[in-house]
Amino acid sequence: MKQKLPVVVAVVAGLVGVAAYFFSYNGGQVSPVVPAAGVVEEPIVPSATPTAVSLSFEATTDGQTALDLLKESAQVEYQEFDFGVMVSEINGVAADDKHYWALYVNDEYAIAGASETILKTGDTMQWKYEEISQAPVQ
Repeated sequence: MKQKLPVVVAVVAGLVGVAAYFFSYNGGQVSPVVPAAGVVEEPIVPSATPTAVSLSFEATTDGQTALDLLKESAQVEYQEFDFGVMVSEINGVAADDKHYWALYVNDEYAIAGASETILKTGDTMQWKYEEISQAPVQ
């Protein structure tokens, strides 16, 4: 147990630091959302180091934003900025200084943020927990 304690402390300290960073840049406003019933292909179990985490949802309504579909389908936290919305946590898995939640629509990296990405019925939206260094270059 003594060997795991420093790792647990480091992870908790890192998560607190990331939360403080986002909280300070958002004027103190965090928007937690309680999910409605939704279908998640791969359930997420929070852990200290999630790997290969991905969720997929299919749009059932024309004109729905990716953020609206996500809020209906999963537990999500996000911050609102002048440039748009940044998703910071999905189903208990939080972005950190090395990872972020990437949005894909119909298997292509989204060219707009979640609140600006408009879906059509049948579009598939996928959220992937990716390393920042693996971000696709546009």
